[in-house]
Amino acid sequence: MTDLIERLGLSMDQYDTASLMRSFFSEMDKGLAGEESSLAMLDAYLHVDKELEKNRKVIVVDAGGTNLRVGTALFDDAGSLQIASFQKSGMVGLNGRISKTEFFETLADRVMPVVDESDSIGFCFSYPCEIQPDHDGKLLRWTKGVDAPEVVGCLIGEELNRVFEARGIARKKIVLLNDTVATLLAGVAEGAKRGAKGYVGFILGTGTNTAYLEKGEVINVESGAFDKLPVAGIDRELDAATNNPGKQILEKMLSGTYLGPLTLAALRQAPLSESGRQAIADLETLSMIYIDNFSAQKGRDVGPLDDQRLSEADGELIREVFAAVVKRSAHLSAVNIAVAAIRNGVSPVCINLDGSTYYKTSGLREQAEAEMQKILADAGVDYFCVHIDDAPVAGAAIAALSL
Repeated sequence: MTDLIERLGLSMDQYDTASLMRSFFSEMDKGLAGEESSLAMLDAYLHVDKELEKNRKVIVVDAGGTNLRVGTALFDDAGSLQIASFQKSGMVGLNGRISKTEFFETLADRVMPVVDESDSIGFCFSYPCEIQPDHDGKLLRWTKGVDAPEVVGCLIGEELNRVFEARGIARKKIVLLNDTVATLLAGVAEGAKRGAKGYVGFILGTGTNTAYLEKGEVINVESGAFDKLPVAGIDRELDAATNNPGKQILEKMLSGTYLGPLTLAALRQAPLSESGRQAIADLETLSMIYIDNFSAQKGRDVGPLDDQRLSEADGELIREVFAAVVKRSAHLSAVNIAVAAIRNGVSPVCINLDGSTYYKTSGLREQAEAEMQKILADAGVDYFCVHIDDAPVAGAAIAALSL
């Protein structure tokens, strides 16, 4: 089995921690200096030291990897987040290519039920944007499968306000922020109670990203685009089949959208039984949910892996291959988080961890946090981890209240 894992490019021997960290730090420095880098290192133009305004309602839009959520939020006298009128629908642009006009008209439609509730919108936009000093954001590129190429280069808040004005609605004060920046902001209240001096927001869901404080400024790393690391044959195969080949390399090696397809690519090279090979060959794709359920062996739905052609020995091999894919994801996630924590330059650091893949994938969280503990202990960084419910919503609300 060890030979297979090495041949597939999944062995941890190929991912030296110290080397990865040096490459990460180098790319971060280049990005901050405006030099060519795989890491955008985008200034969020937000700070963590403003006192939270209580009992002021704001509109919150959360455009995530899969869903679009719209509603209202406020913080009560106790500082607790109160959300209302939330509606969830599919993210715009996931079901085939759409035009710029279609994108913003549909987005405005989703906001209309709460458009009169506030003149401020906190917009958690989970895609690479160059945030402007006025808190709008220019879309740099799409990730996570959204297919609306005409929107690239647009100022998201300005275009949404143009649609509002065309409908006779007064312009809104729109604060755009990345979901990972929102996750960082959501951890501030809890972090302050525990004496945190530094902050990290990390998400591992359909995609992945990191945010941290660089000399007090919130920086959106766009760490899913990191590409200075060993890439296996199965990674290249998967990358070539995506709608953004050559982009988001780290994200494609560790996030939820890709762990299932990566496992399938690996299984096509695995020494399964003859009938098992045919069963795998018949699969066009493999959801991470199904392979994770199969690995956990807890009676949950395993989808197409409930196939009599897969022998017991095949099943064990499938689980071992998936475990190697998860172990690599955990290791790379730990390095990603640790470099952001170290870059704060202070201790203790409050690390807010979010994302369904991080918390729901069998064994991933435990392995990532064990590795992270080793790295940060060696670096002399004190830290603690938190998980804030509705982090994108809380962070977006905090950002809207900052105006």
